[in-house]
Amino acid sequence: MQSVSHRDLTIEKVIRDWRESGLNNPTPRVNQSRGSPFRRDVVAVARESDAPIAQVARDFGISESCLQRWLKLDDVEVGRRPGAKQAESVELREAEKRIRLLEQENEVLRRTAVYLGRGVNPK
Repeated sequence: MQSVSHRDLTIEKVIRDWRESGLNNPTPRVNQSRGSPFRRDVVAVARESDAPIAQVARDFGISESCLQRWLKLDDVEVGRRPGAKQAESVELREAEKRIRLLEQENEVLRRTAVYLGRGVNPK
C-alpha cells in the first residue's frame, strides 16, 4: 500500500473525488471490492488520522464494524495479520468449485456404469 499522508488525503477530498467519479452518492455499498479506490482511501484515512475509528466511519457514511472489517482485511493483505490474502481466497474458491463439478461428473459416470451394467451377463 502506498504511503498516504493525512494532509494529502482528507475526508472531504475523498468524498469530493467519490462524487466526481460519477456515482453521486458518497456512501458506498458495504460490500465494496477490496481493491476499490474508495475503500483504500477510507482505510488510509483511518490509519493516518488521529480521529477515532467511529468518527472516521461516520464521516464516510459507513458503519464502524464495516470499517473495522476493512482494516482487518487490509492487515491480512499487507502481512500484519495472518490469514488468506484475496488472491489466495479466489484461488481456493475456484478450486473448490472445480472439485464440486468433478465430484458431480464422477457421480453421474458411476450411476451410468451401474445402470448400463445391470443388463449385461458377464461370461
